[in-house]
Amino acid sequence: MTNEQQKYSIAEFAMKSIGSIFPYGDTNIDEKRSENADNAIELLDALVDAMIDSAKLKDRCEWSISKIANKCNDTLIEKAKYILSVLDD
Repeated sequence: MTNEQQKYSIAEFAMKSIGSIFPYGDTNIDEKRSENADNAIELLDALVDAMIDSAKLKDRCEWSISKIANKCNDTLIEKAKYILSVLDD
């Protein structure tokens, strides 16, 4: 399979576009990874804000709106619990 034929998930595409955010221990490398972390934070903020905006509509009576809003709401709650459990350890 050539590079042109290779398909990435949206998450893989974003991570490849941003680059590594894992600290390396070398000042020059970590300077770039810090910039990558800034980009990751910007993307995360935008995605979370969009999901929160959608989740606020979870009580709407329209089925399609409610479906998307509840999916976003449930995912936000699940991820918040996961993050807290990891950070508490």
